Amino acid sequence: VRHAEADHNAGPGFHAAHRIFDPSLKPNGWKQVEQLRKHVEVTGLIRDIELVVVSPLRRALQTAVGVFGGETEPPFLSLNGVASSSSCFNPPLIALELCRELITPYECNKRSPISTCKIQFPMVDFTQIKEDQDVLWHPNIRELKDSLEGRRRAFLQWLLCRKEKNIAVVSHSAFL
Repeated sequence: VRHAEADHNAGPGFHAAHRIFDPSLKPNGWKQVEQLRKHVEVTGLIRDIELVVVSPLRRALQTAVGVFGGETEPPFLSLNGVASSSSCFNPPLIALELCRELITPYECNKRSPISTCKIQFPMVDFTQIKEDQDVLWHPNIRELKDSLEGRRRAFLQWLLCRKEKNIAVVSHSAFL
């Protein structure tokens, strides 16, 4: 699944939009999440999915939690700060750096600290990510095609080692 529409996808212009740090979903993106959530519920896919693997960038996390985590609108928390859930068929969600967007010097592709993500997305398992800060992103370096291909291969190897067989992946266009 490619993440829903985010601030940088429909921003004021290419350069301005790509300066948005780890963008959130736009209102239209939340509508896309709601439509996909209804689709996976109506078709019964939600019952078959054993695991959801998600990029640690905010737009992918919001999409994954909104579609597969039972959280249908921001900020995902009830008034008492406890994560809510609208379905008994919520597969585990694991964040993984391997399936993140192509690493470019654009701030939209720099992730938030994991300590912040854990607070915003308590239903996501972030234990696979060892560094709190985004050590992969650099303001002057674009990931090479060979590096992206290597991440894809490593990701597929990681998936093949999982016991689950019905796995949803929420990522980004360049990675997918």
